[in-house]
Amino acid sequence: MERGGRGWPRSGKVVWLVTALAVFLLTASPALAAVDLSREIRAGSAILVDYRSGQVLFEKDAYRRMGIASLTKLITLLLVVEMIENKKIRLTDVVTISDYAASMDGTILEVKAGDRISVRDLLYSAALISANDSAVALSEYIAGSESAFANMMTQRAKELGLKNTQFRDATGILGSWSGSHSTAYDVAQLTRIALQHPLFARLVSTRQAKLAYQDVSLSNSNLLLGTFKGADGVKTGFTSEAGHAFVGSATREGRRLIAVVLDEDTRTDRWNDAKRLLTYGFEHFINVVVREGETVARSQVDNGRYDGVPLVARQSVATLTHKDDDGLFEKVVMIGKTPAAPIKKGQIIGRLIVKKNGKEVGRTELIAGQRVPRAGLLFKLWRWLSGLVSP
Repeated sequence: MERGGRGWPRSGKVVWLVTALAVFLLTASPALAAVDLSREIRAGSAILVDYRSGQVLFEKDAYRRMGIASLTKLITLLLVVEMIENKKIRLTDVVTISDYAASMDGTILEVKAGDRISVRDLLYSAALISANDSAVALSEYIAGSESAFANMMTQRAKELGLKNTQFRDATGILGSWSGSHSTAYDVAQLTRIALQHPLFARLVSTRQAKLAYQDVSLSNSNLLLGTFKGADGVKTGFTSEAGHAFVGSATREGRRLIAVVLDEDTRTDRWNDAKRLLTYGFEHFINVVVREGETVARSQVDNGRYDGVPLVARQSVATLTHKDDDGLFEKVVMIGKTPAAPIKKGQIIGRLIVKKNGKEVGRTELIAGQRVPRAGLLFKLWRWLSGLVSP
């Protein structure tokens, strides 16, 4: 970061190595642990990432392009959710089912041409049971046709930085032969982004939903919900070409992890692999965290009523590290010349950089934790006199 930008002092840069956060000197190797996990994972492609940072904790051929079956509906759902957030459509809007949408096979809600169904019911059926007819009906309602909607999906993927992803339909029925493909890595990043939208997160974490349409009750096809500790989403998929696929999310003690498994032979394999990945993440990685508002250091103050001011983190800084890592984490406080009073509470004083083995893994601004008034003449005189009589 350039000095002088965003309120940093321009002169006299000072660097203080405040403290080592953690030193791990255990004998087991994280690389060896990852190798052992690779042997257990049956998926053709898999990845485990930290939701907050996107940090990759494990991967197996995660950058190979392949079909992702109904995980395609992740971006279908996201686009609809964004349309709702932008007030272009509403959950209560009613969609008339077309002949084409009603002709879908595979997993379906069994709608009929001419049926009138709310956007809400179509969303929940697409999210919980992966209903192909519901996904197509939503795509037609938004874009006029499924092909036009697929173009929107691909464009949105590019905007989100998904470099190895493109779509040819709203459902995932079309295989990679059509040009539709993604990667485990891109699916994980898409899921991270989508879960930041409250409506999307609510959809994919719902275990059961009651629809107004024919009074239908739906159960989520994600079997980890309610059976795996902390499970809170997100989506299943299957086609004969792509195999069984799954992206799952779980949160424990404030830490959320996302696991993606693609090209599985059976449903059982995908559940077992997802649980292995998530369990591995929770059991083998720990957070190294500086929390928002935490006092990190203290700075001297010139011409103030107080000699110093506490420096607190403006934002949280978090990174995951393997429990058996032998790396050294440091908190590095950087400020310019000694700040002079008056100082306002919340005023930017410097910055905190968290490093691992000398490499930056996170940073935040450091702000004054309290107000420091300027010392007046009477206060300076009182301080001087107090110094004379002090033992």
